[in-house]
Amino acid sequence: MFSRVKQIILILIVFLGSGMAQKLDNFEKEVEEEDETETNLTSEKSESTTHISFNGELSMEGVESVMQVAGSIFYGSYELMFHIPGWKRAIPEFGYADYPYAEPNTGIYHTGNIKPWAINAQLDYFYMNDNLTGLIFQTFLSPHPYFSLQINYSQLIESESGTTDELELIDMHLNYNRIKDEHLALWWGVGFKSLRGNAAHIGPALNFGAEYFPVQPVSFGIKYNIAFIERATVDDLQLLINCHVSRLKLTAGFQKFRAGDISFPGMVAGLGIYF
Repeated sequence: MFSRVKQIILILIVFLGSGMAQKLDNFEKEVEEEDETETNLTSEKSESTTHISFNGELSMEGVESVMQVAGSIFYGSYELMFHIPGWKRAIPEFGYADYPYAEPNTGIYHTGNIKPWAINAQLDYFYMNDNLTGLIFQTFLSPHPYFSLQINYSQLIESESGTTDELELIDMHLNYNRIKDEHLALWWGVGFKSLRGNAAHIGPALNFGAEYFPVQPVSFGIKYNIAFIERATVDDLQLLINCHVSRLKLTAGFQKFRAGDISFPGMVAGLGIYF
């Protein structure tokens, strides 16, 4: 009798232990599983037909007004997102500083500076709880003030019940540096995200970021990217406060990884360097 009870207890321990160490597995499964309810709703919507009718009269003045508003919105959006001056004119107008606050009250960009390139790298430590931590490496390679190549590598590690599970996230984005002010940098880009756990998954991604330099030696940053991998969206958000000491940057803040309905929020801290 005692031996049978002992066997049952051992089976329960193994079963509960395997169920607890499934956070990273569940994160990966979000991009593999299809929501049947969502699929059924989509198919039902596709079968339905919507009829839209307009019985009023639209005057020529109304048409011109609509076209003017649409044209203003389109032109304003283009200027905000895509306006790029000539290659030779851009460098003297918006050059890189050697590092943030190398000049008084100047962030990473310095008006009139002729330095056309910049490189910075950063290593962060992610902490959600004692069982789930991670390392994050980021680098920006900027050959021109208007463009940069951003590469992120994140390794999440889950240790629980004597087992260790790992998940890797790799991002690569080509960014357009839209705002290059001495106090504000803003960029957006396109690329891809790769997720590697029990299997490899990859999908296209969008990337956004901004950093504000209010006063030496502090800056505030936000970074966000979202990828479309198989049947789910996978995104990554960072909210950071930075302290700049010559070419070094000390970073602390909040970070959240999310895939579908599974998310890992936690704190992040690290060290960066400007070349």
